[in-house]
This record gives sequence, C-alpha cells and structure tokens, in this order.
Amino acid sequence: MADAGAGLRAVDITDPAAPRDLGAADTPGEALGIDLDRAARRAYLADGPGGLRIYDLSESASAGPPRLLGQLPLAGFAWSLRVNPAAGLVYLADRLVGLRIIDVRDPALPRERAVFTAAGGVFEVALAGSRAYLATGQGGLRVLDISDPDRPRDIGGAAGPGAAQGLALLGNRLFVTAGTDGLRRLDLRDPDRPRPDATWALEGLTERIAVEEAAAGALRRVFVACEWGGLAIVTPRDQTEDPLVLPWLSAAGR
Repeated sequence: MADAGAGLRAVDITDPAAPRDLGAADTPGEALGIDLDRAARRAYLADGPGGLRIYDLSESASAGPPRLLGQLPLAGFAWSLRVNPAAGLVYLADRLVGLRIIDVRDPALPRERAVFTAAGGVFEVALAGSRAYLATGQGGLRVLDISDPDRPRDIGGAAGPGAAQGLALLGNRLFVTAGTDGLRRLDLRDPDRPRPDATWALEGLTERIAVEEAAAGALRRVFVACEWGGLAIVTPRDQTEDPLVLPWLSAAGR
C-alpha cells in the first residue's frame, strides 16, 4: 500500500483478521497512489515529487519490502495512476501538470510517451477501452481519446457541481467525488458524453474513492474517503434502486 511519507508498504493479508507487516520500501517523495500488475507481480507507485517508481513484488512474501525495478523522475507531482498491463502503459495523474502517459514495457527504463496538459492538474484517472476519464479539480471531468498513446485527444467532459477529485469506474457508471459537493454518478452509455445520473450529499471534503463489485459486475458498495468526515459507505438496496448512505466510520484527524 501507498503509505505517504513511510513509502511503499507490503502487508500480508492471508488472514484478514491478523494482517502482517512485511516492511516498507522508503521512497524519495511521498507515496500517494498505487496500482498493481498482478500477473507480472509489479507495483506502480505515484510518489509525489519523487515521480513514478516501479517495484517487484515476486519475493515480497518471503523477503520483506518490495524491490525497486525502475523509476522515472518527473518535474511535477505524481498523485495517482492507473496501469494498462496489456499495453505496457501507465497513466499518471500529475497534480501540477496533467496526464502523463508512460511506457513501462521495460520496467527498468520507463519513458514518457505523451503529456496532456490540464489547467489545475489532474487528481485521478479512470480507463475504459480507448477512453481516459480525468478528474481535474475545479475543471471538472475531461474525456480523452487514448487510442494513440502518443497523441491523447480531448473530446469533451462534464462540468460540476463541485470539483472532480476522485474517480471509480464500474461498468457504464462512473462515480466522481466532488469535494464539498459529495458524490456524483455519471452514466457512460455514451462514453464520449458523460451524463449526470445521481448525486449524494456527504459530510466533509470527498476525495479518494473505491468500488466493490458483486456478482456479475453489479455494484455492491462504494467507499468514499472524506477529509475531516471519516469514511462513507454507499450501498444499493438492490440492482435497480439508488444506493443508501450508511453510518460513518469514525476516523481520527484526516
């Protein structure tokens, strides 16, 4: 897991009731976002001012902290990322610059293929086929055609309310955390023209988000991290009704 100033931490969760810390790999920046290539047993880390770092997980269970395979320093602030293992590409959200597309087919020598500049930077990216959805803060949601990774093309977006900060995609629905404006759901049946579908008011400043999938690709729960508000859990009553907001889990500080 990305453990901010403590770096990349490996945790054995074979027994979920008794997780075991395997150690941490210190990083030069601040470990803020992570994605995994499970088949290759690699972790890709957005390390704030430390750029992109790539780790080998193949020996973590027995040898402790992950081993660094490669890195790419960046003149920006790496906030989060998504990896497309089949294409050998990482899509990195840079809070100061925009979206960076990085070739990681050789993990020892990652190289930047393209940069899409966004005013205010990019907080989060979600991938769906040849489309990338960008959370650009006050700039709202942007949609890119990434069929040519060397030439990403802006093809539209969706404005607020609120600032687009976190993204989670499930099927043809995109969940967007909107800062002080809670949680939004967008309909992506037309992938180039996201359409507002539902909104939930949540306490605090909504930021990071994750979805839990049930059987047959149905939504089970949505987890939303709310700064100074704790953890919100949104869950559907069934596959046809809108989710409900369940009681908060308390969290000290942020």
